[in-house]
Amino acid sequence: MTYVLSNCCCIVGILFRFHAMVLDREINVTPDLKAQLEATIEIIFNPLEHPSSPMQLHGHHYGALIQQALSAWLCAFRKKRSTRTLAETIKRTMKAITHCADTLHRQKRLNISTLYHEMSERIYQEIAVLASQYIQECVAFNRLIYRR
Repeated sequence: MTYVLSNCCCIVGILFRFHAMVLDREINVTPDLKAQLEATIEIIFNPLEHPSSPMQLHGHHYGALIQQALSAWLCAFRKKRSTRTLAETIKRTMKAITHCADTLHRQKRLNISTLYHEMSERIYQEIAVLASQYIQECVAFNRLIYRR
């Protein structure tokens, strides 16, 4: 799983977009493919959402994951497609990464200020600000990242 998040974040964005297209009924797929896609999304999030020992990565990898969720949302938004599932994906991504940061900081396994700085280097601020106009949870997260 570390390999997926640290080396294949660009693929994750494509999976997020495809997943949203299926759930928002923009495309039809077989039930088996839908189930495989949903299982893949869970594989991405499960290590980050582990209650007591979430996956610890460099902040750039967490930032890249957020950026991929934001990029998938931006693609749908600009093409005037449904953003419902992608908004939920962004919320879930931000919640999972906040959980990682808080848990690992409490366990004294990372410096939270350093982590947020590293994350900010991988997130296009303009896209994060645009998303925060439509997704309320982005506002507080952006304040953490960009210290506004």
